[in-house]
Amino acid sequence: MAHKVILGRALGFDPDAEHTSATSLPLPARLLERFPALRGIPARLVGIGPLPEHAPEWARRPRTLHAHR
Repeated sequence: MAHKVILGRALGFDPDAEHTSATSLPLPARLLERFPALRGIPARLVGIGPLPEHAPEWARRPRTLHAHR
């Protein structure tokens, strides 16, 4: 659905065929285009989610002082 709405409009295909031109994008996509620093937000939401699950204590690595050697 996201591909159909965002990319379809960008490529000139509009399923409603009422008011969208070939160069118009939805507002969120225009903001991402204008401010590249915001592009990581949707990537994180898709990859991790708004509320990532946490591993239970027994499944976590033990914390040590020299973990990053």
